[in-house]
Parts: sequence; C-alpha cells; structure tokens
Amino acid sequence: MVIFQFISVVLKELRRHRTRSALTISGVALSVCVLVSLLGLGTGYRTSLIHSIDRLGYHVLVTSKGCPYEAATLLMQGGVIPMYMDEAIHREILRDADVATTTRLFLGSLPVHREGFSLVTGIEDSFLKMKPWLTFQRGEWFGEGATDEVILGYSVAAYYRKNIGDDFPLKGMGQTFRVRGVFDRSGTQDDGTIFVPLGVAQRLFDKKEKLTGIGVKLKDLSRIDEFSERVFEIPSVQVITMAQVQRTLLDLLGTARFFIGTVAIVAVAIAVLGVMNTMLIAVFERTREIGVMRAIGASRGDVFALICAEALTICTIGGIAGGGIAILGSRMASEAVRAILPFAPPGVLVQIDGVLLIGGIAMAVGMGILAGIIPGWRASRLHPIAWMR
Repeated sequence: MVIFQFISVVLKELRRHRTRSALTISGVALSVCVLVSLLGLGTGYRTSLIHSIDRLGYHVLVTSKGCPYEAATLLMQGGVIPMYMDEAIHREILRDADVATTTRLFLGSLPVHREGFSLVTGIEDSFLKMKPWLTFQRGEWFGEGATDEVILGYSVAAYYRKNIGDDFPLKGMGQTFRVRGVFDRSGTQDDGTIFVPLGVAQRLFDKKEKLTGIGVKLKDLSRIDEFSERVFEIPSVQVITMAQVQRTLLDLLGTARFFIGTVAIVAVAIAVLGVMNTMLIAVFERTREIGVMRAIGASRGDVFALICAEALTICTIGGIAGGGIAILGSRMASEAVRAILPFAPPGVLVQIDGVLLIGGIAMAVGMGILAGIIPGWRASRLHPIAWMR
C-alpha cells in the first residue's frame, strides 16, 4: 500500500511539471541511447567483420610487396590492387606441405557501358571450391576454353538488367561478352563484381602470366605463422593473414569507440547532474509540502525515499525510452558509422540485443539512485518547523 502511495505521489509531481519532466527524461534517454549504441557497435562491427573475412574463403592472401593492409582493404572492398607477381610464385606456393588449396586472382577495373568503371576479376575453378556459399541464381560456370563469357555478381546483373545469353560489352576492349551465369546474392563484394576466366582477364589487361593475388587455404590453421615465415622468404611478395587484417581494423574501431565513449561518459554525467538539479529544484518548491508530511508523522527515511523514488522514476522512463530509440535507430547509426570509418564491412554494424537493452536500463536505474541521494538527503535533514517556516 505504501509503495502505491509513493508511486501516486511521484506521478502526480511529474504531471505537475510536464515540460521540466519531459526535458529531464529526454536527457537521460539520450545518454542511454548513446551508451547502448556504442556497446552495440562493438558487437555488430566485430560480427560483421569476422563474417566478411570468413566469406573471403581463404586464410592467407599472397600479394606483391606493398602496404598489406591497403591491399587487403582494397580487395575486401572490391578495389584494384595495383601490384602484380609472376605465375611462378603460385607454383612455388603449391609445393608447400601446409597448403591445402589455392586460387589465383587477377583484379582490374574496366569501363562498362556508359555507367563508369566496374571491378573485373579473373578466376579459375578453385575459386568456387573456396567459396561453397557462392551459388548460381541462374546459368552455369564458364564453358571449356571460353574467351567471350562473363559471370555477373547479383548486384551487377540487377543493375544492368542482364540475363543469361545477353550481350555484355566492356567499353574500350573491342569485344562483346555473353552472360554465362549470375551468382546469387552473397552479401559480399562478389555481388558487385564481373567475373571472367583468369586467362581472359590477363589478356584484357595485357598482363600475361601475372597475378594480383593468390588465396591460400591451409590444411591446419595453427600452422599459419610457419607458413607465413616461409613465404616471406620469397622475393617481392608478402603475406596478409586475415587475422592481422581483423586485428588492425578492430584496433581502429577501438580508437573510435574510445573517443565516442568519452563523449558518452560526459553525456551520462550531464544527465545525472540534470536529474539532480531537477530534484533539488523540486525539493525547494515543495518545502511547505514536505514540512507538512514531516509534521503529520512522515520520517526522514520516508522523505528521502520519496525524493529518490521520483529521481528513479525519471531515469527509468528515460532508460526505457533511450533503449527504444537505440533499437529503432540502429540501422541509421550503422550507416553513419559506415560513412565515418575508412573500412566498414557489410551488414548491420550496430547490433542491440536483449542483454544490452537490459544493461542500459539498469544503468539508468543507477543514474536515478545517484541523482536522488543529495536531494533526498537535503529534504530529510531539516526539522519540520524549519521547513514550515
């Protein structure tokens, strides 16, 4: 019964000053939204990054010497690696005892129709073996000895509205290709790629017996360091392990989260001070009311509990509202992060689950307790006569 009376008094006070209560709750909601979104960013970015790296289909990428992280990022974003190496290096890697399978890659960019440039990738049969999830929506693999066929990624086929058997001219190449197949949606950079046989790509770019990369899958992933050391001994090439790329990008995210987290902590501190200020004003405005309560038998503990309950209610409502805003705005936040970070994997980058939501509300409850202590102590410490005077 006492609890219901407390709730009734608290709600009555919040309705009495609707504008002030709404602004205070909004401040709490904003701080909770920022914190929950920040924690969701860590979870979502890591999940999307690991998924994106796994979808590359290989453990190690061998490229010509240059900046390894720039090369890996370009490859994962569907860019062009401006470095080439000889086919002989592939044959040397194949002789390594730790290698399970490899796939040779040649990446280049060509003008398509009048729409600008598109990524063209030369591939071989082992490409599909490394990416078993990459299936045909329609059509099939290149014909034996084909030199005028292309396989389109899902997005390319949809954008140019191409179907099996349609012509697909590559501007400036003096040759018209025919669509042999269309891959199903994979959610990776492959969706926006035009695939041709490896030898055809080398001919188009006038780079006979040259490669831009060699994807390597190992028999035992625990042997990756030993394999990398042996490949580093080959002149003019470098090894990029996907674990290194993942760690570097996560470090980049950690730096960004540190600065955002600093802002979030400041926002929480401001919200707590805002609630505390609101409650101090409420205590000052209700001095006679509190004095009457004390005079008719309310204890100091009752007064303290009433003020703390009001602060707790404000913060709890704000916490629930902030969590809801974070969930509704997660996709918008993902796009904002994608625009800021130099590399952002595909997928939802801000993932908010039930645990994060409950944690955000619990933090709001803690803010309410902190914000109510000083105003509650101030309201309960004076004698009833002093309040009524």
